[in-house]
Amino acid sequence: MNDFNGIDMSNLDLSQMNRAIASINVPQIKFDEKNTVQYKIKEQTEHLSKNQQEQIKILKEQLQKSEKQIELLEKNNHENERQIRLLNQQVEQLLQNHDTLKDLYNKKVEELKESAIETKKSSRFNWISLGIAIFSLVVAIGAWVFPR
Repeated sequence: MNDFNGIDMSNLDLSQMNRAIASINVPQIKFDEKNTVQYKIKEQTEHLSKNQQEQIKILKEQLQKSEKQIELLEKNNHENERQIRLLNQQVEQLLQNHDTLKDLYNKKVEELKESAIETKKSSRFNWISLGIAIFSLVVAIGAWVFPR
């Protein structure tokens, strides 16, 4: 039992044993590292990591675009709110103008009615004046034609 590959191990010290063991020809087992499960897992993990990094990059770009769009929408919203306020002010002013014009129209209608009444009165007065003038003319002609 003390014989190991033709070397008597009983008389050797530790360093001599290590040298003896190192001198033993152990057949080298060669294997393809790329065919191991661990290597394949590592490759898949790296591939997934690259894909995730690309997706993260794309998502970051989309997020930046979305943030820019949100900023634009907020600006548009503020502008729209300002325009709505202006339109509301214009509508209020138009309503006031409408009320003013309606009042003016009603006053003009009243003036027209009053002028129509006055026209009728003056027409009567003119007919009465014409009748008196004709009567005076007839009296004048009669006095001239038939002097006393």
